[in-house]
Amino acid sequence: GGFGGKRDLVEPGFCAILLSKMTGRPVRLAYTREEEFTVTRHRHAMNLRLKVGAKKDGALVFFDCTNITDNGAFNSRGPVIVMAAGQSLASLYRVQGVRYDVKLVYTNTAAGGAFRGFGNLQIRFGLESMLDMIAEKIGMDPVELRLKNAIQTGYNTLDKKQIISCGLSECIREVASTSSWREKRKETGTLRGVGVACYEYVSGSRSFFPHDSSSASVKINDDGGVILFTGAADIGQGSDTTLSQIAAEILGIDLDQVRIFSADTEMCPMDLGTYSSRVTFIAGNAVKLAAQEARDQLAQVVAAELESRPDDIEFKDNRVFVSGSPDTGFSFKQAAKLALNKKGLIAMGRGSYDPPTIFIDYEKGEGQTTATFSYGAQVAEVEVNPVTGAVKVLNIYSATDCGFAINPMAIQGQAEGSVVCAQGMTLYERPFFDSGKVLNPSFLDYHIPTAMDAPPIHVTLVETIDPLGPFGAKGVSEGYQVPGAPAIANAIYHATGIRVKEVPVDPEEILKGLDEKGISRRAG
Repeated sequence: GGFGGKRDLVEPGFCAILLSKMTGRPVRLAYTREEEFTVTRHRHAMNLRLKVGAKKDGALVFFDCTNITDNGAFNSRGPVIVMAAGQSLASLYRVQGVRYDVKLVYTNTAAGGAFRGFGNLQIRFGLESMLDMIAEKIGMDPVELRLKNAIQTGYNTLDKKQIISCGLSECIREVASTSSWREKRKETGTLRGVGVACYEYVSGSRSFFPHDSSSASVKINDDGGVILFTGAADIGQGSDTTLSQIAAEILGIDLDQVRIFSADTEMCPMDLGTYSSRVTFIAGNAVKLAAQEARDQLAQVVAAELESRPDDIEFKDNRVFVSGSPDTGFSFKQAAKLALNKKGLIAMGRGSYDPPTIFIDYEKGEGQTTATFSYGAQVAEVEVNPVTGAVKVLNIYSATDCGFAINPMAIQGQAEGSVVCAQGMTLYERPFFDSGKVLNPSFLDYHIPTAMDAPPIHVTLVETIDPLGPFGAKGVSEGYQVPGAPAIANAIYHATGIRVKEVPVDPEEILKGLDEKGISRRAG
């Protein structure tokens, strides 16, 4: 999988590079499963102490967080991850003050590194759990508490980020509606419960380099085929399809006419990488600009042939014609041939996009490190087994503000994968260490969810049309996993009255809590 762990080059990688240079041959590097568990990067464990101030009407006043983070034996992305974790405190709800004190500690365990969520996930587990605790204390519905404090488009966060598009409130209302939240919250004594949690996530991040850019080039061949070159790497998220869709839309042609070459450093222009949910937003804008330049070159030739202005030339339905007169023009293939025969021109466009962002000011904790955020909410419905203490996820209801859904099916696939990944970290996945040695380096002893464990996942897309995104799109992939753990934990509390403060959930702790509350362990 490509969830951040490949951001680092560790010792065997250098060996592979050296061998490849010495032999002039490709070198394949393969870890055993045990090596994968012991020498690659893990998600950082965080020990959080949180204080939240709120008024009786539910208005949030302050967040105060102390974070001790286990960096493992070596440093990887630790400093940037704990920075991102702190920034997430001020990015989702209106609040008057935030204090964040973090210590990144070296320990004799596996090194921590980049992993889907990048610090946001751990902080959100604590904060979203505490919001439910506050809601209970003041007698307010958890959904209403979040709606009261949710940020809106045009809001400026405490750390000086301008919110240019935000559908958070719409997402909260969507999951409350699709999950039948109000009806299910009234049910008690069934060991079934529902919980809610929210998230925000970046669309790119100027955290590592002076630029956060991507480039692309588009070539229109005389047979009407289009070749797209991009440095963006498709590691399973479907970006090759999404970027091809953007090029096809600009040129007014069918998707199957676009052939894409991606992540080939000999042929393709620069891209920083697949991380920070940046590809659709940043690489997508680069592709859009490249396709527009190629289209404009073709429009010049067609306009001269039709005695029209280039601005009046339209590209649609595989045709190039004068706007308002679809019959006055050429097929896309004919237009490409016309450019070659009349001008000796094969239209080629180049595009590069670097979003209007800045580095964070580490002294003040301020800076527009991302141009825009995606937002979302999830409701988890769970059932607790009183005999075993096991938690079964019955349903997940998810809504995300994706800006504009270029490929709705791909976004749904991202949602489903993220939900199951969150289910794994919340209920199953726990490494055990003894003096730094991993004791369970296999899937026999380190449990992950399978298809048999995956619940029904109900996905809703909320389109806000971001002013900077390609066709209004934003990045969504990483953020989907963030609310999974707190939503499940809040649902467990609703079902049992047991507040989960650590993940993965320990069934023995659930049974202990049921005993303390006098809840019978009898089956059925």
